[in-house]
Amino acid sequence: MRVMQYTSGTLEIFQSSDGESIPFGTNWIHKVEEGLKEAKVMFVFVTEKSISTGWIYFEAGYAYSKGVHVIPVGIGVSVGDLKAPLNLLQGFNIISADSLNNFLTIINREFNYSFSAQFTDDDYDEIIALTSSATKHSTQFDEIIRSVKYELSGVYYEKENPGDKKTRNTKELFDRLMAYLDEHRIAYSLSKPHGYGYDKGSSLAVHGIKFVYSRSEKGDDSGTVSVSISPYNFEKSFELYLELTRNCFDNLATWVQLRVKDIFEYVTTDEDCAALLLEAPALFSLSKSRVGSFDSEKLGLHFSIYNYGDSRSKDYVLGVGYDPSKVKVSNITELVSKLYEMKIIYKKAGGTENA
Repeated sequence: MRVMQYTSGTLEIFQSSDGESIPFGTNWIHKVEEGLKEAKVMFVFVTEKSISTGWIYFEAGYAYSKGVHVIPVGIGVSVGDLKAPLNLLQGFNIISADSLNNFLTIINREFNYSFSAQFTDDDYDEIIALTSSATKHSTQFDEIIRSVKYELSGVYYEKENPGDKKTRNTKELFDRLMAYLDEHRIAYSLSKPHGYGYDKGSSLAVHGIKFVYSRSEKGDDSGTVSVSISPYNFEKSFELYLELTRNCFDNLATWVQLRVKDIFEYVTTDEDCAALLLEAPALFSLSKSRVGSFDSEKLGLHFSIYNYGDSRSKDYVLGVGYDPSKVKVSNITELVSKLYEMKIIYKKAGGTENA
């Protein structure tokens, strides 16, 4: 972070999200309370996307009520476009390197420091490029992707011993999920099979995510937990999903399946995918572990396109693997955007938005 660098690490900087995601109700309050205990200044970044959500008003209002100096910062839009009461606060727009140095001016004033203006034109160009790219990738994602799914099975095989079948208690994981949501006051809805308790099978919906727990055919607790994540407002939903899998599923959820909308198709042959992807060697490489798999060190992902059903179904999906402790939402959305740019995801001939 440039502000940290240009202030020689003397400041403790708290971010309420990864810079892209909108926080989640009272769960966000629980987290941000600690960050605001000693805070004196809050910069509210206003973008074309955030200005339309209404959440920035909620975030800023909470900080303002705690006596924090709230300063709106416009990126690609003007703070003058904000609604009351946030537009009553003195802010500034990022329109040049000089405007970026407002951060240091404000920090000097609030903390009695004397840092010199250090932001450059290169800093400004980088910030604007990142902002534009994130917006583009996010927009393309929900225009292209129809569904995002994952299934955590109670029966699995370890890589070290592929012939050794193991089982895990998925009911216990589902219990931990509900306990976590209750503890952090995150609202959810729960459906149970008629006449049974939830342990016979149930579905839970929270913030654009649906979890379905099903007992095994043997009737024990080694069933499955199926997950569906909405592609709409994906940043919010996937951030919460990562939080839940890290805290409730022991980081076991390491990949997702993406299906495109009906007007799009994937390039499906291994050789065609390789031919197209290797036009961008700085971003993509062949996976040594499996034909048809590819790696992106830059994005921290590995992926492949495959037929999930039988040969007649042609149910092609994009399987994306990741480290849940490191992955960011932008990694997933940028991958989809890049695959679309490189025509590995393409619109069908004569396809329309109503198809």
